[in-house]
Amino acid sequence: MKKITLLFILMVAFSITNRSQSFTELLNSNNVFNNSNVKARLIIAPFNKGELSVVSTYTNTAGFIADYDANCYNPAGLISENFDGGPSGIISCGSMISSAGDGCFAAGELEDGFNVTALGTGGNDVVFIPAAALGNTVALVGANSFVDYTILSFPDNDVFAVGSTMFFYDGNPIEYRVYGSSDVLLETYTLTGTAGTEAFFGFIADEIITKVEMQCANDGGDLFGELLFGICNPAPPPPANNDCEGAISVIVDPEGTGCYSPTVATNVSATGSSVSDPSCGLYNGGDVWYSFTAPSTGAVKIIVPVVGEWSSFSNAIYDACSSRTEIDCKEINGIDDPGNVPAEVFYNDLTPGTTYYIRAWDNNNDNIGEVSFCIEAYTHVNIEDIGINGFTYYPNPVSNALTLSSQDNIQNISVYNITGQLVISLNPNTNKTQIDMNKLVNGIYFVKALINDELNVFKVVKK
Repeated sequence: MKKITLLFILMVAFSITNRSQSFTELLNSNNVFNNSNVKARLIIAPFNKGELSVVSTYTNTAGFIADYDANCYNPAGLISENFDGGPSGIISCGSMISSAGDGCFAAGELEDGFNVTALGTGGNDVVFIPAAALGNTVALVGANSFVDYTILSFPDNDVFAVGSTMFFYDGNPIEYRVYGSSDVLLETYTLTGTAGTEAFFGFIADEIITKVEMQCANDGGDLFGELLFGICNPAPPPPANNDCEGAISVIVDPEGTGCYSPTVATNVSATGSSVSDPSCGLYNGGDVWYSFTAPSTGAVKIIVPVVGEWSSFSNAIYDACSSRTEIDCKEINGIDDPGNVPAEVFYNDLTPGTTYYIRAWDNNNDNIGEVSFCIEAYTHVNIEDIGINGFTYYPNPVSNALTLSSQDNIQNISVYNITGQLVISLNPNTNKTQIDMNKLVNGIYFVKALINDELNVFKVVKK
């Protein structure tokens, strides 16, 4: 009986001394999982030992990202680090991995804002494990020694949301501890998954997260990859001109000045107005308001001079905030494409000296940010009233080239579509020229020809 007992003790001792003590030792072992279905169902058991500042937890990446985008005002979005630039084998990286550089990653190779360390009695070094080295599908980092645990820190003290792919090396549960400022333990979770599998775990908190500790039971191994983290600012209040009563006054530039003093509009946190939807564009809230005084010409043009963060500058003009009667409505589309700006629309038949109100929005409220615009006076000319002796144009309708001929030099030619958008501008300075209208869509166009500082305005049909 004593011999059997002694033999059993020796066998146990041999087994313990021959078990790998770190992931780098696995290079000489065959203890590698080759599961074909590595995505596993994650079981989460909160301990509720902390301050309970974690608002939501997630077991899928899409849900985590969607809730972050919906609840955390951060135009830059989540920061992503997948560790794909690491070595080709299982390598000890040293005591810390970070954007400062280490034994596995060059300085600047990793994203700023986090670092990974290890703590315990096993050497406190961090390991890098490339995809497929242990049956894993993504690159992993964490404590190298099985007796150490992994610490993911956020030294900038601005992180509210953290998520990553957890790897369950030997199937032992991982204790996941979330800490806030002054190392206050906010929450503890037990994450359980099948040996050799991966699963996403993420959370959003309502206070700053300073670090996360991951410690596998029974000295298992605590590895993670595909890190996501981000700040979570409250959305700013709506802009002052969120409704008509807060409309910002815009100075009308003199005619021909070319938008030299643009106004910057922002729809960040803008909501819908308490007035009927406008008659043009695709309206889904997010509008802002401006006012202007009609110039002596009785007409203005709204110009978007440069690319903006909106894709469209839809706008409607109202007579007053009290009645909110829409006078006209126009769209300037494609302003996120440099090839479409500057762009402009025209409003005519305004009463000089009267204050009008502009309601501006991005179609469908799809794009949040800033866009510049100007309001410039211009002289609206009725085409029936203008004609210059010796000036002719042909053919009309036109398919390709429109020919203009005059006794004097034609200084400038401007072609506008039916919405008032300038589509062609030429300075021929000759008494006969042609306008290439081949690329214009079929429809009605208005042509202005400046000759001896006099305008000749006429309508042509492109077919």
